Amino acid sequence: MLAGVRRIESLSAVESFLVQKNSWASGGTPSPPENAPNRPERWRQSGKRDTRQRRKDRWAVARTPEAQARWDTLAEEVIALLRSAPPEEGADASFFLDPLRDRMGRNVFNRAIHKLAAAKDLNTALLVFEWMKEQREDCRPNAATYAQVIRAAAQANKPGKAVGVFGEMEAAGLSPDLYVFSALISGYARAGMYKQALELLDQMRERGVRPDLVVYTTVLNACVKGGLRVGRILELYAEMRREGVVPDLFLCTLLLQACAGSGLVAEAEQLFRDMQDSEIVPDVHACNVMMDVYGRAGMVAEAEGLLADMKEMGLQPNKFTYTALIVGCGKVRLHRKAEAAFQALLSSGEQPDPVLVSAMMTVYGNCNQLRRAEDMFTQLQSAGYRPDLVAYNSLLDAFGKARMLGDMDRVYHKLRHAGLRPDAYTYTILITNYRRQQRFDEAVAVYRQMQAAGCPPNRLLYNGIRFCLEKAGEKEEALALDRRKGGTGPTIPDGDVSKAIERLGRQGRWEDAVTVFEEERREKGEVPGGVWTKLMEVFARWGRHEEAQEALSGMKAAGLAPDVWAYTAAIEAHRASKDVAGAEAVYRAMENDGVAPNVACFNALLRLYGATGRLAPAEALFERMRVLGFIPNRFSYSALMKALLEAKHFRRVLSLGKEMRELNIETNIVVQKIMAAAESGLAEATRNELQLSRQT
Repeated sequence: MLAGVRRIESLSAVESFLVQKNSWASGGTPSPPENAPNRPERWRQSGKRDTRQRRKDRWAVARTPEAQARWDTLAEEVIALLRSAPPEEGADASFFLDPLRDRMGRNVFNRAIHKLAAAKDLNTALLVFEWMKEQREDCRPNAATYAQVIRAAAQANKPGKAVGVFGEMEAAGLSPDLYVFSALISGYARAGMYKQALELLDQMRERGVRPDLVVYTTVLNACVKGGLRVGRILELYAEMRREGVVPDLFLCTLLLQACAGSGLVAEAEQLFRDMQDSEIVPDVHACNVMMDVYGRAGMVAEAEGLLADMKEMGLQPNKFTYTALIVGCGKVRLHRKAEAAFQALLSSGEQPDPVLVSAMMTVYGNCNQLRRAEDMFTQLQSAGYRPDLVAYNSLLDAFGKARMLGDMDRVYHKLRHAGLRPDAYTYTILITNYRRQQRFDEAVAVYRQMQAAGCPPNRLLYNGIRFCLEKAGEKEEALALDRRKGGTGPTIPDGDVSKAIERLGRQGRWEDAVTVFEEERREKGEVPGGVWTKLMEVFARWGRHEEAQEALSGMKAAGLAPDVWAYTAAIEAHRASKDVAGAEAVYRAMENDGVAPNVACFNALLRLYGATGRLAPAEALFERMRVLGFIPNRFSYSALMKALLEAKHFRRVLSLGKEMRELNIETNIVVQKIMAAAESGLAEATRNELQLSRQT
């Protein structure tokens, strides 16, 4: 220990600093540095000393690089002494720090805590902090000390400790400033506690501390990662702008990504314009996020315009830029524009990656241009590109959806020959398409390969496998698989509570499902959003729309943000009860919460309109699906066709059926019955018209 103190005292720079410090303490006049303000002439003549001016001189000296360097040197020596302690003595900081108490002030120890916080050494920082609390007034923690300790606790992901230190600071009569609030908010953000960060932000405003850009960025980033609905995040951003805080490029890009994930095109465009109004020059990453927004919405013209703007600004588009454009082309079936974008990327010197190739395969699949897809695949292989499993899966899926099972088998054999190992998605594509074409033996053979590879099927594939086993004559194995799914054998990769609720729902025991849910809630306190959604799906199955609506409200009250599947389940519950007003109210609430609908959500509303004969809203919703870039499936078509049939628009029904055949959309028994009824109705209407014309 004494050797450590001697090491400090042997530093010439430290000695001179301590001598000067002791001179100040004894009332001596410090010699101000060169950049310190000159004293008034009358002081030099009279020799009087002014306390305020002396304080200013000391601050001027303290801010000089020489003084800062001396404090850094002393702080490093303090840290070295503490870290060199034996484990049994390490908990007693007074053994090391008491001899230095009269030689060093608060600034040195604050600097030591700052360095320990930067090194994420919370335990040593707390040793110094606890020792300082027992010292005399000029060495006790001040606001800067508490801020450094809170920052250290935040960086160590100890928000509870940071809150405790914050409470000690207030108990000591010190008012937290912007830096202290920022440190504590950072701790909440690191721990994913965005609700507490929002509460602390409100507390800042109540105390008159104005949040700055760093605080808002930290809070908004935590809210985005925590799953807060995008509408509320944008409201918070609007509050920030009203307070006069100007965003930076990082924050704008973060909010653009949130809008892209929720499909909020108008909001993303407004943010992009706000960047330009604030004279924030977007970089390639920000432009790529905006391209992703346009691509997901199928807004090809807007994406092409942004691409031209990027080139005018001197920004070099990369593979992410062109991938977003290609995805947009696939949404609206523009395979030639997608090919042009792909060639432009290759011409720029970029090499194709699996995501880009997969996007092109999806485009060709949507456009029913599968031969062109395979030709591109072959050309890329000839050019030295080695497709990975993602690219092969995309091509497999495209051939499967087009019912070209021979070509699907051929691609699968190429995949195996290339040395790639199929994953669960590969097997799912094969089994699903074999089942659709009633080739149950091939589906069972693929299932055997799946078992041999040790790849467990996902939850959705179990029913398909069991059905194929039954049709292939393997009834005992199908029953055994069903028992395993029920929970008596190996578990399915899903939550036990969700499985129990789903199983009870299939059996019509929705009240027992509620009991299981409530028991889980009482036991754990919090229930994940997926379990809430599963319960609402049970209510939807049995038309319990009031219970589904209550569960949706309870989910929000629990602080969870319902996703699109939760809203879809609530709409399905209203559909089963033919409650049009309730379903439309849920849909409006979903839009107000900033949650983008998906195809299943649209289909639930379309089926409700079709069942209740509401043609006008059904046609408007069907068109809205297309405008937003969604591709209607057979359920979408059947719902609209049913509404048209109720309104006796037989020719329109037959026209939609023809459109389905042209798009290779698989029809089901419902569509076939609707088509037959439309043909019969049209024939009857034609006969009536002929009979009427003869009579007239």
